[in-house]
Parts: sequence; structure tokens; C-alpha cells
Amino acid sequence: FFVPCPLLGLMALQPDVELYMQFQDRKQPSQIHHWVILAGLTLGGLVVWAQCSRGPNPPTTLTVALVESRPQLVSTRGPGSPSVRHPQNPLAGQRDGQLFRAHRPERSIPSFSVLSGADDTTNSPLLTLPTGSWTQLCFAVGLLAAAPLLLLLRGRTVTPHGPSLALMATSGAVEGKRPQGMKPGTPRERYPAKELCSRCGLCDSYLIQHVKESCAFLEDGMSKAETLETQVHGTTRNDLHFGVVKEMLYATNVKPSWDISAQPDGYSSDKGTAQWTGIVTEMAIQMLDKGIVDGVVCVQSDPDDRFTPKPVIARSAADIIRAKGVKPSYSPNLSVLAYLEALPDVKKLLFIGVGCQVQAVRSIEKYLGLEELYVIGTNCADNGPRDGLQKFLDVASKSPSTVIGYEFMQDYQVHLKHLPGSPVPNDYEVIPYFSLPSNYLAHGVIGEPCRSCFDYTNGLADIVVGYMGVPYFQKPMIKHPQHVTIRNSKGEQMFNLIRDRLEVLPTLDSGNRKPFVLQTLQADDEAYFGRGPPGSAPAFIANLLPNVLQWIGPKGLEFGRYSLDYHILRNWLFVVRRMGRAQAERHTPPYAKKIIAEYNQNGELDKMLQPQDNKHAFNVPGAVPHPAGWTGGLKYDGKGNVVSQ
Repeated sequence: FFVPCPLLGLMALQPDVELYMQFQDRKQPSQIHHWVILAGLTLGGLVVWAQCSRGPNPPTTLTVALVESRPQLVSTRGPGSPSVRHPQNPLAGQRDGQLFRAHRPERSIPSFSVLSGADDTTNSPLLTLPTGSWTQLCFAVGLLAAAPLLLLLRGRTVTPHGPSLALMATSGAVEGKRPQGMKPGTPRERYPAKELCSRCGLCDSYLIQHVKESCAFLEDGMSKAETLETQVHGTTRNDLHFGVVKEMLYATNVKPSWDISAQPDGYSSDKGTAQWTGIVTEMAIQMLDKGIVDGVVCVQSDPDDRFTPKPVIARSAADIIRAKGVKPSYSPNLSVLAYLEALPDVKKLLFIGVGCQVQAVRSIEKYLGLEELYVIGTNCADNGPRDGLQKFLDVASKSPSTVIGYEFMQDYQVHLKHLPGSPVPNDYEVIPYFSLPSNYLAHGVIGEPCRSCFDYTNGLADIVVGYMGVPYFQKPMIKHPQHVTIRNSKGEQMFNLIRDRLEVLPTLDSGNRKPFVLQTLQADDEAYFGRGPPGSAPAFIANLLPNVLQWIGPKGLEFGRYSLDYHILRNWLFVVRRMGRAQAERHTPPYAKKIIAEYNQNGELDKMLQPQDNKHAFNVPGAVPHPAGWTGGLKYDGKGNVVSQ
């Protein structure tokens, strides 16, 4: 490729010119190093020298224009001769800058032609270079001057995304210098939120400049969500547990718009079953097909691993269907928002995500330049890294390699879906909660940010679809109703698009959650410190307890409140131990503090916050530290069995 000296010098002197290059199906980012640019410059010099030295009447000027997003020689002009079109450039007669401008948002700062000093008018060249014998000297001086500057340039990151190459140039003339995101492969501990980072993707792009005001785990943290609720919904929450509620119901998608036959690749194809009945997928399809939005931020699966998330901006129904199903591990959904600048026709966007992601999106919404933003939220609790998910699957399932989805349901059992043809009967597995080794799963499965989260209900979404408040209807997941919470008019608009495809039921609410909340919390805390049962409960007990609890325990919305209360109390204990009480008070939203106060009237939680004896082989926040050189404690094999103590 050909890089002219003046343009290269400008790039060296203006480091805030950013090039975003996006390629499809590139798993690992690569780097364009300064030596590659230097090689291109040298090659370009040889081309100029050859043109200047050819023939008895060498041209006095060379005209360079942008053709298919690349600088190319398009015409020459000799002494007293008219402009000659370059024979190998059939596009030279067109306004090549328009091809470039199509990939640039209207608010972008100057095109390359402006940056290089050329007039940004129709048929104007990108660059005009004088030639002749003295040009060779100018080129040599320019090369020597540019070489040291090149050594100061850092490698440009090439980020995989999108089906085509898109280049975008922006200048700091208006916005100031735009910061770069974190480099791919950066350890989580080096992100702004450190170990509490949920890898939402905000810091992976220039949007990192807004991290303090938008991150759910920095500064005021989750407490910012309650202020944002009023801004987003126009009202304060009218339900302490479920947030701003306009309508709440159960629904099943009985008329999906795509082929729902089971597929051997799980969720990767543009057909096949969803995690549940496809309510979220259906809403997204209808929003895009009816032209209400121009794109949908959703999460497809990595080609090599169905549970490794791959966020995309979907532009077709097929793209959305390939994103069906849950990927229960950290997903950098916000990273793709940086590419909106390369998609100037996307002015109305639908974002699908979990609570911490949605809080960040709502905080940066004003910077995205969108005309409309719609948000579909999902309930989320106890997420974690990909290896933590595998740790859970290895002990929960008889065939972990074929699992495509799972849920903790109100029958007090884990329901796991499998690929067609798996060794599991009917490709569906049910495991009692109490058969899981609690000590072993207490660490390394649930991420630290998820233990610091107080937005299980996704309070800032326009509409939320999940399972949390639905009683068990004796049906598998792909036929089971889900819990739908409509928060505002946008949520109602999205739901009405698919209402005629749904079987809708009223909500149910029975039982008393409070006696079960503290019992669950105490059992969880014992396992957190390694003091829980040494292994799984005996099979007879593990299968008996779910039947008893279904009879006497909370059901429907009350079960949802039980789950919310337990998670809020558990996470309160964690943030106090992890952050200290002062920062925990700052981080925790007021609605969560009201629930915490209900269970701490006699100091029950304060007692649990006293330093605890820890039987694990590693230190945990809130425990009495192990003495230096101590090598004891519980150690486990891959199935959760204690192998040493």
C-alpha cells in the first residue's frame, strides 16, 4: 500500500486520529506495527521515484485520491499536457471521497482530503504531489524526518467485528483527544473497577472516558441506578422489590416466527429452540422488521464455544435468531457501541442486556448520538467467568459438554437442557439444589461483581423478561411461562408487537418468604467460609426436600421476593467485607438498604459481619486471615470432593 509523506507526518503529529479496522471471523486481534507503515512508505517512495524517472517527459504532478478506502495514483499532469486518467483506476472519474464518507457519521470531523489540505469539494483530489528531480530530495528528507516519529507511534489495534472493512477518521478538533480503550487481553485487575469489573465492554473502547459516571462498580456504584430510574421512566419505583412497574404478567411464546426445531449446534444457527420460548428474540425481530429500530445489540455464540459470548449489532432477523439463548458468563456488550460511528444509518437502537450493562448504557446514552434507544432487560444473578461456569456444569450435570442452557426453578431444582442426541434421556436433566456441593461451589463460580450487584430485576430497562417470579408449571423450559415486567411506554410498545403470539397469564403470589431468607443466607455464609456440609446431601434427602419446600415455601411473586431478599442480603455482607462499610453504604441503593434494614432489626446481619473462621485453603474477605506459611484448609477435586484438609 502507498502512504504519502505529508499524510503520514500528519498522523504522527496528531495521535488523536483513530483508525478502526473491523474484520469478520478474526478470533484474536493483531497489531499494525510502525515497521509495516515504514515499509509501505519506502515502497511508496520507490513508486514516486519510478514515475519521476520514467520517459523523456516526466510528469510534474501526481494526483492521489481515495479509491475503495485506499490512497491510489489516479492521474498525472506533464508540462503543458492535460490531466491523464490512470489506466488501472476505472473509478478515478468518480468522487472517491463519497465512498469514504459513506462509512463516516455526519458528525465526524474532517475527511482525509481536508486533513491533507485539499479542497473537500466534488471531484477534488485527496492529495496532489509535485514531482521532478527535486522531489526525490524532498522525499528523502521527509523519510528521514518521519522515521523518528514512527518510532513514537504505538501499534494500532485491529479489532474483529462486522462483515466488512470500515475505516473511520475522527479528529480532536471538536471533542478533544479521544482515549483508547483497554487493550485486548488486559487482566481484569487492571481495569478501572479492578476485581469488581463485570467486563461489560464499556472500557474496551473510547467510551472508557465515561467510566466514572457510568460504571456500576465505581464511585457511587449501584446507588446511581435509583436516580436514573426517574430519568428513564419519569417516575420513582412503585414496587420496593420489582422496581417501576406498569404491568406484570406471565407469558409464553406459542407462535414463534422462526423454525424452532432442535439443532445439533445449539444456538449458533438461524433456527432452533431458544432458551425458553423466545419472547426476547421475538420482540427483537419484530422491532427490526417493522423498522422501529435500525439495529439490535445482542449476543451470539463464539463459533468454538456456545457459552463464550460474541456481542454484535444485528441488522437482520437471521442475525438476531443466531443470538437466541443465554450465555451465562461475562459478555462485553457495550464494546460494540463504539462501532455505531461506522454505521451512520443506525439512529434507532435496541439494546439487550443485564442490569450492570443497562446502567452503563443509560449513563452514556446522551453521548451515543441516537434518536431513540430501546432496552430489553433480562433478570441476572450469580453470573461469572467462563471457567466458573464450567466448574458448575462439571458437578451439576452428567454430561456437561452437551448442556446448552439451565435455570434454577421454583421446584428447588436445576433444570438443564442438552443438545439433541445427548446421552441424557430426552435431552433434559433435573438436579435437586441440595445435591450440589456447596463448599466447593462457594468460590470461583459466582463473580465478585455479581456478589456486589443490587439490580437483579434490571430496573432501568423498558421491559424485563426472566423467570424469577413464575411458579413451576410442570413443564420443560422450552414450554414454560416467563415473568414479564413492563416499566414504561416503550416497553409496552415492544410487548404489544408480539402480544398476539403469546399466551398470557396473570401473576400468582402465595406463601411467606421471610423465614426462608435468613435460613438460606446462613447456609450460604457457612459454605462461603468452608463450614458447610462436606459434600452433597444423600440422594434420598436431596430429592425429598424439594417436594417438601414446594408444599410449604413461597410461590410465584413471593418466591421472586425471597430470591431478591436473599441476594441483596448476601451481597450486602460481601460488599461490607470487600469494600468496608463506608464505601458499601455509598455503593448500595436506597431500596436495597430498606430490605437490609428489615432483616437487621435485632442485629442479625451485624453479627454475621464479625470476622469468621475460614476452613478453605485460601483467604476470603471477612475471614480471620490464615497465618503466614499456613498450608491447611479444604482442598477439592474437580467434582467437589474434599481431597485434603
